Amino acid sequence: MSLAGLLGVTALALAAPGPVPDPPMHPATYELQWTVPLGCPTAESIHEYIARLAKQSSTGKGTLEVVGRIEPIGNEFLLTLETDFFDRHDERTAIASDCSELSESVALVVAIALDPSLGTSVDPVYEHETDLSEMQVAVASTQPTDELESVDLGPSDQTFRPPPHRPSKRTVRRGTKTAPEAILFRLAPEFEYGRVPPSGGGVELAIVVTWPRIRFETYGSYLWPRRASGPSGSSGLYQFGSAGLRGCGRPRARRVEFPVCLGLEAGAMRVDSRGLNPATILNGRWLGPSVGVGVAVSGRRVGFLTLAEGSVAAFGSRIFVGETVVFRPRFAARILLGIELRFSIAID
Repeated sequence: MSLAGLLGVTALALAAPGPVPDPPMHPATYELQWTVPLGCPTAESIHEYIARLAKQSSTGKGTLEVVGRIEPIGNEFLLTLETDFFDRHDERTAIASDCSELSESVALVVAIALDPSLGTSVDPVYEHETDLSEMQVAVASTQPTDELESVDLGPSDQTFRPPPHRPSKRTVRRGTKTAPEAILFRLAPEFEYGRVPPSGGGVELAIVVTWPRIRFETYGSYLWPRRASGPSGSSGLYQFGSAGLRGCGRPRARRVEFPVCLGLEAGAMRVDSRGLNPATILNGRWLGPSVGVGVAVSGRRVGFLTLAEGSVAAFGSRIFVGETVVFRPRFAARILLGIELRFSIAID
């Protein structure tokens, strides 16, 4: 049986009824999260292949969620495929010397799930040395019914290794472990305490480059002007701007990841006096490391992130009125709530 056919059977198994009211036979649509090294087919290629294979069907209901990840391992590629349909979850892996064929197998899985008739009409991408008598394969009953026969595919973490084959002409053999997968642009309102008095809000703009296990961010932040009281009836109007870098690990569970970040931020503070004669403008500086943890939900084009971050002033300026210190930054904390726009890095 071909690897594509075996993964296709997995899709049919996922479409089998679970403990939900009136479950559908197969999904009406799908959502794909696709992470691959440089040189492998992009998510857009997968969508095009699925569109060519699967027919529109009015009988499908619900959404098949597909999370695919290809990683280079030596001279080969490892595919990890997770699928969710209602309460059915399945995870399988496959190894091949050509990531293009692994990608086509994923497209075939989705196409068969959307259009089960493809299971008997699509030629396998390549043959897998498996004795069909050793496994029970799920097939749709020829009688009108809303159920599928039982499936026994063995342990769900089993890895299948297809034999070597000649790469196709359109394969781009430039995949590396250090290739980024996407660029994200983030706009995030923030609530902040510590860089200027008193607590208040601001906004952060960030450019994010992601790899399968890490993300790297460069950002600029601005805190809205805010007024704080000083001695002898005086006050000051404080505002703050900064730029920084973050590096984050990306532990994840399907579409949700939990960034753990370390960073460095440099900024400048401006204070316009009120009630002093003559009026005074003061400037201060900030430099310090930061650490943060967050939750991010990713989508094909739009994602969301919340991040709680704290930092310590390795260098910070003190603000005086006469001989009195009215403000001295020591530490800061903030919470970001942002929206991220995702752009996959495609290779022709």
